[in-house]
Parts: sequence; structure tokens; C-alpha cells
Amino acid sequence: MTETPKNTLLSPGPLYFPVSLLKLVIMSVVTAGIYEIYWMYKNWALVREREKLDIRPFWRAFFGFFFCYSLFKRVLPPCYLFKKP
Repeated sequence: MTETPKNTLLSPGPLYFPVSLLKLVIMSVVTAGIYEIYWMYKNWALVREREKLDIRPFWRAFFGFFFCYSLFKRVLPPCYLFKKP
């Protein structure tokens, strides 16, 4: 499933793990990229919980190079819906 179901957008709690661009860049540089794995893990964990998917967030974060596109496809539509950059 590539689209985020609309009924999940109204559920309580954060849709995704919010981090400012500045914090993401600084933490990525300071931790030599490990923070990016943590960020992806947190987002995949929220996706799994919200959409009741049978996925392993740790492995999707660890192999983030292969799964980043599918995560970004999930993050982008709610941004347009709520008019967030």
C-alpha cells in the first residue's frame, strides 16, 4: 500500500516522527549517519502501529537505502494535506 488511508490521518498521536531539517542535518553529521537510521526506525514504527502492518522497523531502518523511497512516499501526502513543507 503506497497511500496513507485517510482514516489514519485523523487518529490521535503523531503521524510521523517530526524533526526539523536543521536538527536532522546536525545530528546526522555528529553521529556519522546513525541518527538517520534512528529517524527511519521511529517513522517505520509509527507506520507499523498506525497501519497495522507486519513489518520490521529495525530492518527497514537498517537497510534504509532500499526502503527510504517507500517511507518518503508515505510521508509526503500528509504534508500536502496539512500544507506543511
